[in-house]
Amino acid sequence: MKKAVLTGVLSLFTLGFVFGQTGIEKLPQVSRDYITQLFPSEQMTYVEKDEDFLSWNNDDMYEVHFSSGLELTFNKAGEITEIDAPKNQAIPAGVLPQTIVSYINANYSGVGITSWELDGKNQEVELANGLDLEFDKSGNFKKID
Repeated sequence: MKKAVLTGVLSLFTLGFVFGQTGIEKLPQVSRDYITQLFPSEQMTYVEKDEDFLSWNNDDMYEVHFSSGLELTFNKAGEITEIDAPKNQAIPAGVLPQTIVSYINANYSGVGITSWELDGKNQEVELANGLDLEFDKSGNFKKID
């Protein structure tokens, strides 16, 4: 009985994973342009469309995975909302807002940025040393989280 239940659960998970995946052609053009311009040397492994059924606005999200381990998240409109670097690597500084990069270079010289997220009116950055920094939408430093 346990074996049958486990097999059923794994089958549902696998089906959900397969149907949730899509190709780059399903990404909004804005997202494709962003990737082509800022990540031209990255090799995309797959794109996953994540439909948030719990959200009031049923906002679709697209997760783009690269062979390097880098992951990008785009909202339904195709705008970048999150960038995550793989463990022990940093996000290329050229893809982040210049005001944020300048602040981090001035205050945390030599510390890489491992994660960036646009969250409503704020931008959140995680540094390789474990610090979480919060910036406003314009890139002005607000606080250490």
